[in-house]
Amino acid sequence: MDNETLINEVAQDLNIPEEKVSEMVSLTVRFLTEKLAENTQVVIENFGIFQPRKNSEYILRDPESGERHLMPPHVEVGFKPAPQWEKRIIEKSEE
Repeated sequence: MDNETLINEVAQDLNIPEEKVSEMVSLTVRFLTEKLAENTQVVIENFGIFQPRKNSEYILRDPESGERHLMPPHVEVGFKPAPQWEKRIIEKSEE
């Protein structure tokens, strides 16, 4: 599902203008981005947890040339679904 489809479906379900839904989605994404950039975990009840994870620097070896490269530390965002949400997804995929 792409952003436009999400906005259209939510607007239809809630019977509100697409512009309002688009604004809400943009605000939600902006909020998540800001909090994760601050290294803050974001918990959305009955949905899941977005958690920044800092990876240490490491050495990467090129298999063809054998050259070694130092890869800098970086942050990845992990997502852990809420148990009841994950269970619903599994049940739906088995239908």
